[in-house]
Amino acid sequence: MTVAPITEADANRVETVADVMARHPKLCHEDSTVGDVRQLFADDHVHAVLIMSGTRLLTVIDRADLGPEAADSAPAARLGRLSGRVTAPTTPADTALQQMIAASRRRLAVAGPDGTLLGLLCLKRSGTGFCSDENVHQRQREHLQ
Repeated sequence: MTVAPITEADANRVETVADVMARHPKLCHEDSTVGDVRQLFADDHVHAVLIMSGTRLLTVIDRADLGPEAADSAPAARLGRLSGRVTAPTTPADTALQQMIAASRRRLAVAGPDGTLLGLLCLKRSGTGFCSDENVHQRQREHLQ
């Protein structure tokens, strides 16, 4: 097997959020309820719930957004926010990592300029890097056993 040499452009390439994001996050539709979101948060690996309208991200819900006063039957799309919970795919991964650590966030939605969801940036519990789709699938397989 022949390995292509690393070019100067490759060596100088900055890894972006798009390079390290999970591309297949769990999603909720705009008609999801607070009760639906509470069920997702029963899994301690779930740190954010993404509410969608088609391909457009409506809101990102954190556990803290679910106050005890919120009725299970209430629309979940009214909770959460996008500000501080979304990043662009072109953001350097190291920059996003530092922002997440500073804000004590483990998840950031990745969206295009038109609001289309592209993926989810998932900070590992260790804080040393990001979970891949394969990491997520492996954890799901282990959970089912």
